[in-house]
Amino acid sequence: MNNTNYQDEYKNAIKNLENKVKNREITWYDFNEELETILTIYNKKHDNEFANQGIYNEFDSSDLYKTNLKGISSNPYINKLDKGAKSNLERMISQGNQKDIEKIFNLINVAYETLPTGTYINTPQK
Repeated sequence: MNNTNYQDEYKNAIKNLENKVKNREITWYDFNEELETILTIYNKKHDNEFANQGIYNEFDSSDLYKTNLKGISSNPYINKLDKGAKSNLERMISQGNQKDIEKIFNLINVAYETLPTGTYINTPQK
């Protein structure tokens, strides 16, 4: 699969998840599952880009990366993510673009504030 397919797949998946959050059609648990999958797609896209350029460094030690990691540890909503989603988010930060990272951070914040935390959509709010 080429990078264009990954990019389109990522954009479509993010838009779909944003709509589900906006319309409250998903629970926090399901949000975590979908976010983990979306970030896997994002990370695969970047893995391919780096491999095509002959770049194989896994983690970026830049100041921006360190700042973003601090953002994860200080954001209470991000700490509520399940292990898989949080791990993929950390990986995205190591190689992702700032605009994409901010979009994900905002989506997580909105999702945690608005979505039911139970197993079913009609679970009462926290």
